[in-house]
Amino acid sequence: MTKNKRQYGSSNVLVRVYEKNLLTPEYFDRILAAENLEETLEILNETDYAKYIGEMGDESFESMLTEALKATYEQVFEISPSPKLNEYISLRYTYHNLKLLLKEQITGESLEDLSIPITPFKFSTLDYAVSSGESTRLPEPYLESINEVKVEYEEYQNLYSVDVIMDRRYLTHLRLLAEEIEDEDLVAYTEKVIDYRNLITLVRGMKQNRTRNFLNTVLSSSGSIPKNEIIDLGRESFAEVIQYYQTTDLDHIVAEASDEDQEDLSTLRLEAIVDDEIMLAMHEGKRTADGPLPILAYIHAKEIEVKNLRIILYAIGVDMEVDEIQGRMRLNYVT
Repeated sequence: MTKNKRQYGSSNVLVRVYEKNLLTPEYFDRILAAENLEETLEILNETDYAKYIGEMGDESFESMLTEALKATYEQVFEISPSPKLNEYISLRYTYHNLKLLLKEQITGESLEDLSIPITPFKFSTLDYAVSSGESTRLPEPYLESINEVKVEYEEYQNLYSVDVIMDRRYLTHLRLLAEEIEDEDLVAYTEKVIDYRNLITLVRGMKQNRTRNFLNTVLSSSGSIPKNEIIDLGRESFAEVIQYYQTTDLDHIVAEASDEDQEDLSTLRLEAIVDDEIMLAMHEGKRTADGPLPILAYIHAKEIEVKNLRIILYAIGVDMEVDEIQGRMRLNYVT
């Protein structure tokens, strides 16, 4: 065992304690059986969500879920021995906030209400980096992402480029952080996640009749499957995409997401399968005593728990049937 893995020993012990507060399948069964929102909140009042329900006031359940998630990240930030890992686990929120700030600068409209306060960086630090294009507090990869967007927008005046470029840069940055953390299991996991995202992006792009140039812009080159080969698939049929991916580690995913004739792929089905595949990978983190995976697994477990609660709470408001709700829910970490 390397010293790098051993440094996570004490934090992983604490993570095991924190995991005991995650909702069990039995709690989800009770929530699904609730008659209305009031009864659902009564059940959640028996859990760690009680403190956030009490603070809800007239605000929506979304604010409750965001506060619960934020508290979980802050909890992990405090015990994690690696600032780089804190960056890694919260990177998508940092990039989300950077996208909002870039759009604010371009449009002049305030998007502050859409920001998510889950990041190791102060919001003022992100704001200054976006407005000036430089920073002494933000690492260089963020500045490269910001400035690439600015150059692209200046040339083409297309607001959509903010999302396209930042989503790709996010994956590149995620892989870079995984390598800087220097854990081979984390690098392998990250590479697989990027492969999943590239597959979903390819299928969505094909269904929207996107060009080869578009795919080149949105796909990441940081996965294990060559980007140029994925781009070439964009000109082929879904049957050929399925055939290609059958020769990769993602063969079972495309098999599950394809139709009976293996001539089409469902984007929604792909996304659900990928979420469950990532959760299965996180189950491996439960069996690991050292390294960053247990922390990552705990954070991912909380994310899925919140996602499932969001699905249920939304469904109650529109009188959705239980079977349909269950069909939309993701695989749970606690078994």
